[in-house]
Amino acid sequence: MFPYFKVFIDNQSFMNILWYSDEHKHGFRRSGQIGEGLVSFCELDLTALEDKIKELAGIPLTSLNYDMLRNCIFDAAELLKDKHDYAFFFLVGALNNILATPVYFQDDIEARRLEQLQSCFAILEDVPTLQEIFQYALRFCLDKDNLSDRSASERLVGFYFQFPNLSKFTV
Repeated sequence: MFPYFKVFIDNQSFMNILWYSDEHKHGFRRSGQIGEGLVSFCELDLTALEDKIKELAGIPLTSLNYDMLRNCIFDAAELLKDKHDYAFFFLVGALNNILATPVYFQDDIEARRLEQLQSCFAILEDVPTLQEIFQYALRFCLDKDNLSDRSASERLVGFYFQFPNLSKFTV
């Protein structure tokens, strides 16, 4: 399933990333130190995205509005384009995967297409939620004053126990 990344760490602790958009499109990037992408995601201002999500929520989910909603969904994703490569790449990939899934039910094809849009809305709403969770993770796991009697590894395990459903998020 696309998109996906192959990541390896070199001897200078830089991430080298090979990404695949589909069978034919791929790219390479040498990124900053390990964790830089997570920290930059946590520092990202998502106000414009959150405003766009609220705007989308006010548009009736109907077949007549399908094209407009679909365009607005991708407009919302575009707000991350030059702000965070990983978040943008995975968000657009997830949206494309949802909308590219063929609808085989002839009896109620319009309802199925609207369900796809609902799934896209959920993906957009996951971005600010993930940011909050990762911000908490950085404070919980890396703040030396937090649970100072525990190692960083123990705090990380504690974090995962607090968020066992983290794997449900797409981005």
